[in-house]
Amino acid sequence: IVRYRLRELASPVTAFGQMFRILRGDRRFSQYCLAQFLQGAANLMTIPVVVAVVTRDLEPDGKRAFWISTGLIVALPILAVLGSLSRWGRLFDGVGVLRFRVVNVIGWTASILFGMFATLVTGHAPHIGPAYLPIAVVLFALRGLLHGVSQGGGALAWNLGHLHFAKPDEAEVYMGIHVFLAGVRGLIAPLAGMWLWTSIGWPVWLIALGLAISGLAVYAAMARDERAATNNEYSNS
Repeated sequence: IVRYRLRELASPVTAFGQMFRILRGDRRFSQYCLAQFLQGAANLMTIPVVVAVVTRDLEPDGKRAFWISTGLIVALPILAVLGSLSRWGRLFDGVGVLRFRVVNVIGWTASILFGMFATLVTGHAPHIGPAYLPIAVVLFALRGLLHGVSQGGGALAWNLGHLHFAKPDEAEVYMGIHVFLAGVRGLIAPLAGMWLWTSIGWPVWLIALGLAISGLAVYAAMARDERAATNNEYSNS
């Protein structure tokens, strides 16, 4: 068991030294962290955009804005998280973390697509006419449902995924790296998303979509490599 003195635990030099040592030495974990960063940043940068569009633009007269925004942004995703956890748990047990992440990120990528379409419909409301509101609400609802379901799976993989790579005596270091990178993207991505929204408008969704697809590609490649390695072990045994 690796033991650290209190001074070492509190030292940024020690902490960052451990992080860089593991990221340099464990290529697969580094790839996993990269995929998480890309996919997580894509999701986080779209959340303030959804809040801005739903609360400010979806229904400008504001008569039902509170109920619509509460349902689409808060209630529906939370209910989807709670309803999906047990099913995600069974899938995680059956396929392992990498294949699980592929399925999980497909759902998140689809939620970004629906969010983009809903934003486009809202932005073109004068050309679409009164029908824009129910169309946009349905699209945002589908986005919220998929986001919530995917968040349920993401919560499971977020807490357990690093254990797939960590040695027993370094699990806490792997988790520390994982949490640190989650904090970095949590700090940067929402600000970047809102800045891009105010600067370029709806194409912010294309950037988020590109990040999500990039993360999905890394997960898929890792899952293929792991399956190939497992098949080789079986064929050689």
